[in-house]
Amino acid sequence: VNQYPLALLCAYPMRLFADQSGGMSVLQICHSHTRVVPAESFSKLDSAEEQLLAVTTLQQKALALEAEIAARQRTERELADFVENALEGLHKIAPDGTIVWANSAELKLLGYSAAEYLGRNIAEFHVDQAVIQEILNRLRTGQEIYNLPARLLQKQGTEVQVLIHSSGYYEDGQLVYARSFSRDVTESLKAERERALLAAIVGSSDDAIISKTLDGTITSWNRAAERLFGYTASEIIGSSIVLLIPAERIDEEREIIEKIARG
Repeated sequence: VNQYPLALLCAYPMRLFADQSGGMSVLQICHSHTRVVPAESFSKLDSAEEQLLAVTTLQQKALALEAEIAARQRTERELADFVENALEGLHKIAPDGTIVWANSAELKLLGYSAAEYLGRNIAEFHVDQAVIQEILNRLRTGQEIYNLPARLLQKQGTEVQVLIHSSGYYEDGQLVYARSFSRDVTESLKAERERALLAAIVGSSDDAIISKTLDGTITSWNRAAERLFGYTASEIIGSSIVLLIPAERIDEEREIIEKIARG
């Protein structure tokens, strides 16, 4: 059998190594060959001086690119930390409602691990199906959602009341994904109901109940006070309490205010 020497020339388009891992791939290829020739544009340079200038320019560009990549990686890490550890619940869903990502606040709010939550449809966690269908329909038609009340179901079976803000990312008019914030308002709504109940009790009381600031300005006035003194709330609120006190006894009111101010 006759054997003949053979020179095998391999060519690799540089555009194939344009991503960040391309540098390592190029080194592996170079080490697999006995001789490496730069790109044709470099080989066509007329003199050694031109080639050295080109190498120097490429080195500067490589250093600048490395610095830019490092800065972008740092920004990406900071952004990832920002959304992952934000105190507002945040999740990302596909156009069909499938949950593709959720931050720690969202998982904590509902009591699920990422493995239990991701990949499921967001409608599974809504108590009112009409609400989530409205959200999805509005997002698919390019609308934004702001402060929409909803009830979500936690893992332990309890309901949590939230306000939802949501908007979509679109390509060629089609929804690619939606990002949604879930703000827990359960406690604030409970406090609001308690305040409303207290206000109803005060308003319906047979006793005249009046509130005022420490300088004597009237801030609230119930119906019993209207019946007793003859002023409507709109007429008296914002006025001084001294309107109700005989001139010879105004000093007593000042003493009362001073005692209250001292606790």
